[in-house]
Amino acid sequence: MAAVPRAGTFAQRNVPTCGLAEPVDTVRKRVQEEGWEECVVIDNAHVVLGRLQPQRLDSGSGAMVETVMEAAPSTIRPNTPLKTALRRMQKGKTDSLLVTTSDGKLIGVLERRSVEQAVDAAVDETKA
Repeated sequence: MAAVPRAGTFAQRNVPTCGLAEPVDTVRKRVQEEGWEECVVIDNAHVVLGRLQPQRLDSGSGAMVETVMEAAPSTIRPNTPLKTALRRMQKGKTDSLLVTTSDGKLIGVLERRSVEQAVDAAVDETKA
């Protein structure tokens, strides 16, 4: 019997991060250069404080991260089964979830399309 796929295994760990006091313009440039559309706001201990999704990254010039971020974003733990994560994404109508430790430290971002592919592959594997 195959192991249950978990969020921590599929989380993308190279997500851009930023701090509260950074200018959004600077963060947007860095995020785009790295090929991402969002940034996770963390403190010095890598604890998640917020999230800058595309619409917030396009905030007016001169804005600071702290003033435009989505504070206290929804997170899941690395041991969350992918099927559970997918249901949560579908229910919340979101394309990604942040994966954190129990003390809020960032592990990565779980993308919906990756989860859907992994869940479909697991289903196909059980049928074989």
